[in-house]
Amino acid sequence: MRNLFGVSPQKSHYTCFLDMLGRAGCLTEAAHTIESMAIQPDLSMYRTLLAFCKLHNDLVVGENIARKALELDPSNTVLQNMLSGFCGAPGRQDRDEQTGLQDEEGCRYPR
Repeated sequence: MRNLFGVSPQKSHYTCFLDMLGRAGCLTEAAHTIESMAIQPDLSMYRTLLAFCKLHNDLVVGENIARKALELDPSNTVLQNMLSGFCGAPGRQDRDEQTGLQDEEGCRYPR
């Protein structure tokens, strides 16, 4: 982008690109993009990608992105709920040990 148009990519450019990839269902490509950006991804970028993972039912990418987002903000309950939702999907209940989630009186939270 810089070489062709003389424009340095900004956060809004990356966010728009992630949105396009997510809408198209190209979630693996979007996850690769968010990890290789020239800027530090923020929570809004991760939340955008997580919403598309849920929409397209991509549990693997969604779980990985939720973990990355929780590294930025471990106390974010929305992200914790999204991660537990991915892990609680049919066929995924056995993954709690790997995800670091535990139950206590009907609640699920990170250890």
